[in-house]
Amino acid sequence: MPRNTTRRYVTDYEIAIWATKGIGWTFNKPCSKPYLRPSFEYPVVPKSKDKIHPTQKSLYLLDEIIKIHTNPGDCIFDPFCGSGTTGVAAVRNNRFFVGCEIDKNYYKKSFERIRNEYYNLINSSNDFVTRSPLYYLGDKYKLWRELSTLFPKNINNFYDVFGGGGTMISNVEAKNYFYNDKDSNLVKILQFMNSNPLSEILLSLYWRL
Repeated sequence: MPRNTTRRYVTDYEIAIWATKGIGWTFNKPCSKPYLRPSFEYPVVPKSKDKIHPTQKSLYLLDEIIKIHTNPGDCIFDPFCGSGTTGVAAVRNNRFFVGCEIDKNYYKKSFERIRNEYYNLINSSNDFVTRSPLYYLGDKYKLWRELSTLFPKNINNFYDVFGGGGTMISNVEAKNYFYNDKDSNLVKILQFMNSNPLSEILLSLYWRL
């Protein structure tokens, strides 16, 4: 609860709208609860190095809401990204995330926060497999865990002469990588993706839509 003041009332709740389209909405009621009331009680985010936005929401609050109203693999859109808490909760729960933020300062901080959460997830999981965003024909994504057992450790140079979408080269640990494919346009796309930050890649795609 917010701290009391001597000259005015304090706001201790916020109103949220739950809207659905059609009849196929998602509502995952926890088995431990006989029913769910439309209220969530969490403390405000205290002032600290982790608080980067004045109206930053509790990560535990967003975590609970995301689990109730979405399924793994769903895409979550936050048009007012702010501190990026929704994005962090989405990453933790295996959801895709798209966010918008008009303030460049908050955008940079939220982007870094979500990216760090994503990297932490990768580093803490032995089963994590990076899949090519191109979903290229012949993708070895489903075979990677089996194929990975055939590779030696401490690889100096890794050559992928039939690189395709790049799933193999994205998951192999080596000092140097060499990629090739007969499709020159595909090679150019992957070179562009490898040499530019994600924000510029997304901006480039936006202007082509």
